[in-house]
Amino acid sequence: MVDALRHRRILFGTAAATLVLAGALLLLAGSYRGGCPHDIVDLELAADPVEFERIVGCWIDSAGRGALTNFRRVIVGLDFLFPVAYGVLGASILAFTWTPPATGPRAVIVAIPLVAAAADFAENAFHLHALAGISAANLDRIPGWAVTTASATARVKFLLLLVAGVLALLGLVLGRLRRVDGNPGRSAGVV
Repeated sequence: MVDALRHRRILFGTAAATLVLAGALLLLAGSYRGGCPHDIVDLELAADPVEFERIVGCWIDSAGRGALTNFRRVIVGLDFLFPVAYGVLGASILAFTWTPPATGPRAVIVAIPLVAAAADFAENAFHLHALAGISAANLDRIPGWAVTTASATARVKFLLLLVAGVLALLGLVLGRLRRVDGNPGRSAGVV
């Protein structure tokens, strides 16, 4: 019973932290985006340095010269905390829906959101490197390798989060089916 209570506290605490940080990231997006139609996901997926430069240029044109500084602050202030929150939340959800001991395949399943969070950390670091020393006047100096690598890690992150989401839904459905078959198992888990 203690483990279940502790697990629920972790689940709800990380869910609350994830929602608060996601809300803060969305609210602060205006400080660097202004009225530019390109959002952070557009930038994350921009594999071409010219496209990356165009998006950052749009932010500067729309939000002013402080857009780059504000974007850097958002990355350092929030976007290094957000992956911790959603990584632990995702791992908690998967641990809850896939109930056997944390060894073998289950351990790999539970680790997927944590690996996605690690990819997000790498992506953030590459974005910060791409924008280091860059100002509104010299956007053409953005290093292409950092942009391409950031985009690749963002795609890995999104793919892993998709896989984690599918596995969480599968775990919930299979756990529900198991209970319907008359074998209660754990409340919402898969054996």
